[in-house]
Amino acid sequence: MVSLYEQFNSFLVTVSTGLIMGLVYDIYWLLRYYLHFRKIGTGIGDLIFWSITTALAFFLLLVGNWGEVRLYVFLGILVGLGLYLRWLSPVARRLLVGLVQVLVKLITIIVTVILWPFRLLRKLVLVPLGFLGMALHRVLSGGKRVTRRFVADPVARGIQRHKQWQRKHIRGVKARLHSLWSKPKPPEE
Repeated sequence: MVSLYEQFNSFLVTVSTGLIMGLVYDIYWLLRYYLHFRKIGTGIGDLIFWSITTALAFFLLLVGNWGEVRLYVFLGILVGLGLYLRWLSPVARRLLVGLVQVLVKLITIIVTVILWPFRLLRKLVLVPLGFLGMALHRVLSGGKRVTRRFVADPVARGIQRHKQWQRKHIRGVKARLHSLWSKPKPPEE
């Protein structure tokens, strides 16, 4: 027969199992709160939650009362879960949210410190290059006028003159060819 002390000890293990299951649920709630799972994500998250909770309960029951499953095991888990959800869950959620906020701030500070030399280098390199680019743009946009006046306009005028010359001479060639294939005109009297 199992002593009263061992029975009480195994009952406390089942109650603590319920408390730990409640904490795991709050951690899962926190993940869902920040990650905004959709339908499939919630289904997968539920599956992972229950797998972790089942494995945890199995391990704790195996350690606490050699894996014996009796009515008091279920009652102890329900009592522990009820106690946690009633009194400890609001406090634990506030603590978990605060912990996440502190971790986010800490990670932000670490990333800022790590990226600071690169941002400084970017400013030291890109700002002068930006001014150089603006100056070059102004020079080249002013240079467009010079290029247009001395290169583009004369070329365009030359092309236009060439087209006029072609039209004039093509008309003459067309007229000569036309005269070869057409009926001869009667002599003028």
